[in-house]
Amino acid sequence: MPFRSILIATDLSPQTLVTLPVVAGLVGRLGAEVTVAYADAQAAGLAGTAFTLEQRSVEAHLAELREAAAKLGLAPSFRVLSGEPVPALQVALERGGYDLLVVVHDGTPRERGSVTADLIGDCAVPVLVFHAGRVRPTLDTPRRLDNVLVAVDPQDDRSAPIRAAHRISLGIGGKMRLGTILKERGIEPAVDGSTPLLPPIPAGRVADAEAAHLKLVALCNGIGAHHSGVSVAAASDAAAGLVALALDGGADAIVAAPHARGALARLLLGSVTRRIIDMSPLPVMVISEKAAQRFEPAAAR
Repeated sequence: MPFRSILIATDLSPQTLVTLPVVAGLVGRLGAEVTVAYADAQAAGLAGTAFTLEQRSVEAHLAELREAAAKLGLAPSFRVLSGEPVPALQVALERGGYDLLVVVHDGTPRERGSVTADLIGDCAVPVLVFHAGRVRPTLDTPRRLDNVLVAVDPQDDRSAPIRAAHRISLGIGGKMRLGTILKERGIEPAVDGSTPLLPPIPAGRVADAEAAHLKLVALCNGIGAHHSGVSVAAASDAAAGLVALALDGGADAIVAAPHARGALARLLLGSVTRRIIDMSPLPVMVISEKAAQRFEPAAAR
């Protein structure tokens, strides 16, 4: 089972509610335990006797989450963490043994950075990210991730992210499809809510598309990763193309894997992975290099 213990990070925003249907779907399939955590540098004072305005705010938000979760059959535990959000949540993940982090991206411009980017760039567990302004699931019905699109760079020879995505998709009872984009000027898919149509591969890129398709099939075969197909398209923007592939194929989520770790990984979130998160109306599961190691065979770790 890929996820036994799930941590939902909340910033007291109502947008945290959009995570609950998918989490309920995972719990229904896996029986995982769920914790909702709020982290704040001033949170230590919330344990005192003074009933402050902030304490009322935290308690009201958690009560709203508890009520919404109950309608979905969830009974999460709640934690208030003392400290800045990023380090406090990182410590909670490490000490609590959680194996999935769920966060909401608030749409902060990439040049200003964000808690989301700082958390997921080098996170030791997969991170399921919901864009606050784009993901609007039905809040009273559990939602399963039956089909996921794994975003793959055609120049990327790594098998670890694909193996991780394969084990996750099998564990949650779903199927994975691989998608990759050939960069081609002048092809701009719509991912703003209209039907995201991608035109046929240009005649001059057909051989490249066939080569990319064969490469990904061989990569999956080499690690024994079953998939429901490989989709290759052309687009001027790789992130927009991948989101369009996911929507066209009826995916429930997108899986993305940044290439590096540490500060470089957070920087890379400013490119394809970050742009996928910025524009996707589907949840995006980010699997860092460190998180992918959790799904490697024991002998390879």
